[in-house]
Amino acid sequence: MFARSSTTARKLSLIPFCPVDINVFSMAPAIGRSTMAMVTISVMPGRVIGHVVGRRAEMAGDVVLIGIGSTLLAEHLKIFS
Repeated sequence: MFARSSTTARKLSLIPFCPVDINVFSMAPAIGRSTMAMVTISVMPGRVIGHVVGRRAEMAGDVVLIGIGSTLLAEHLKIFS
């Protein structure tokens, strides 16, 4: 068993971490800037929409979460077999 797992580990070590030939450290700032831009763009309308639909959106979210929890409980207890 140990011989097989070490062979598998050796095979996996030959797989490169990044299959594309790019420098990860040069791409990190670009990824960070694009993430910051997308978050900024999505937060601004979110504030306005939050003020407009506020309480109704909270109640809708509560109903969705209760539904998900109920479904998980029913599946765990095997009510719907």
